[in-house]
Amino acid sequence: MIIPSRSMDMRHLSKYTVSAAFIVITLLVYLQGSPNLYAHHTRPDSSFHTTAKSHYHEHYHHNDSAETVGKEPSNEFPDLKNFNESRLESRPYKPYPAYNSAEWRKRWQGSHRACVGPRGVEVNENPADMPKAYRIQEPLTLPEPVFGSYHESGLDADHCFDRYSRLESYGFHGKKKRTNASMSVDWSKVDWGSLQHKCLLRNEDRFCHIPSPDATLTRLRAPQSANELGAHQAHNKHQQHPAAAQKDKKCKKRTAVVLRAYQEMTYTKDLSMQLRALISELSLHSGGEYTVFLLIEIRHAPKLLTSPTIYKFALHAFVPREFHNITLLWSVPSFTLPWYPGTNQALNQMLHMDQPLQLFAHLHPQFDHFWMMELDVRYTGHWYDLFANADAWARKQARRLLWERNARFYMPHLHRSYKEFGELVANQTVDGGVWGAPASTTSSLDPEGPTPPYPHPDNDTDYEWGVDEDAGFISFAPILPGPKDPTNPDWGIQKGFATPNSNDSAPRTYYLDATPAVRFSREMLGIMHATTRDYGVDILPEIGPATFAYLHGLKAVSFPLPTFYDPVGEGQPRTLEEIERGFNAQGVRNTPWRWGRGDRWNAVFARLTYAWVISRWEQFGTGIYRWWIHGSEVGTLGEKGRKEGRGRLCLPGVLIHPVKEGDVSGV
Repeated sequence: MIIPSRSMDMRHLSKYTVSAAFIVITLLVYLQGSPNLYAHHTRPDSSFHTTAKSHYHEHYHHNDSAETVGKEPSNEFPDLKNFNESRLESRPYKPYPAYNSAEWRKRWQGSHRACVGPRGVEVNENPADMPKAYRIQEPLTLPEPVFGSYHESGLDADHCFDRYSRLESYGFHGKKKRTNASMSVDWSKVDWGSLQHKCLLRNEDRFCHIPSPDATLTRLRAPQSANELGAHQAHNKHQQHPAAAQKDKKCKKRTAVVLRAYQEMTYTKDLSMQLRALISELSLHSGGEYTVFLLIEIRHAPKLLTSPTIYKFALHAFVPREFHNITLLWSVPSFTLPWYPGTNQALNQMLHMDQPLQLFAHLHPQFDHFWMMELDVRYTGHWYDLFANADAWARKQARRLLWERNARFYMPHLHRSYKEFGELVANQTVDGGVWGAPASTTSSLDPEGPTPPYPHPDNDTDYEWGVDEDAGFISFAPILPGPKDPTNPDWGIQKGFATPNSNDSAPRTYYLDATPAVRFSREMLGIMHATTRDYGVDILPEIGPATFAYLHGLKAVSFPLPTFYDPVGEGQPRTLEEIERGFNAQGVRNTPWRWGRGDRWNAVFARLTYAWVISRWEQFGTGIYRWWIHGSEVGTLGEKGRKEGRGRLCLPGVLIHPVKEGDVSGV
């Protein structure tokens, strides 16, 4: 038997070698025997920072001015090959708060200390460790999205990134024959887990609660005793997280970014660059505000987590060396089943997608928030700009009519400002809307969210309740109400619930069909964990989080993500009025999400840059990303078509899903 050496690059294993790895692991499991389940954009001071102000504000202030909608939405992104490059200059881009400034110190405890990156120097003052951006000014102009808004969300629309300026710091060279020596890195010798943890320790006085020295590198595990499992113990709604206990010290809460994957994942050059960007921009430059993890399910060797030898072999077989110490392996028999013995793990595994994250949060008390992302998500802008603005914007949303605003696509060219959009929603809501947890629930449910301060939402005339409250759940797509009966075949979710330990009828559901990138609070995942553990509930990830938030009266927010749309074929809505009528049709019988499993609306949703269906129709976001990363596009992008040949698209921050392995081959 050959154990892969630490220097082997497992990305280049053939299918036959991977199959052999499965066989070896299975033999090792057999030889080890059966396991015992209970056995052990305010600008920093920097001469090379881009000259524009940051769009990120820790205190988000709602912009009441009208959205700038002087031109129709389009998809005509600038191609730098069409401009005189002597007039264009990319500069290092840092959309971070003014760390250690007098204003910053009024709000936060401790000091921000620069962290060492993959090139062995502190990243905050090293241009080679930063993405570069082009300032949007004549002759450059950017198109405007149909849905969402840079203006209202706080996201930066004053800069754009081409493939070189965005990814060269993380290993992209394109057609360049030679690379600047300062940019060169032997990625196989980088240990991202160690870099993240050392960065955190440099900044430990800033945070409310940090782990023991090796806690971020530990493995996931099964319950160590029956007492720890605590079957049918009530969830303590008043239990205080360490961060909350020190609120008066202005400590910074921390966020985990958990990337879900399976053992078959191929770590292409494009995917590896995306992982490096996430870690560098979210963790290292921020001084440990975020920590990035890979959460990988090992499906073909279910007992491997009980053996250090097998675990080490699987880690070498399926994950590139640079990511070993950010990776946590798990399997159903050795992890989720021992924690949730009342669930039916033999059901469709789609019913269990949230369970590993629930347990991750349970075993990692140092985090207050948890982003869960799929590995086929790409962002052409800066990750910190996206996540920090999503958090700040969600925190400033009032609870009154929030569920009703969540259920609609915001279209600034029709709705104007977000304030006017809210007024439109209010005028269309006759019963006051959702106000706290619903009055009628299942007999076993004890809502854990706060009680509304007024008996009726109309009493909250100034929209105050919920402002400055952290969101329990954030989605980059609308959150829509579904049918009272989840077995309704029109919705394609008739197998979305499984509650073997409860005879209660299913409540009305708030249906979310967008799981590529979502954020949970610790409280939210704690409720989901306790419900799964105590009642054996299995639920689709498109349904579960929003439903739990609704039933427990937690704050759920749909972020107005700038999303571009490119209709093709017959029958797809084209004018703004047609798009509004189609996407924002209300009622469980009229909404297009009712037909979300059918070809007609699958084809429509596929033409969004952030699409949450995998369609046999061409995905618009995928095509844009191919053109951006390759410099050419194979096939068509919309009925107008695109010019083929070499080019350098310059994109603002565009969140794209899905981008599959075959879409970026040859990068």
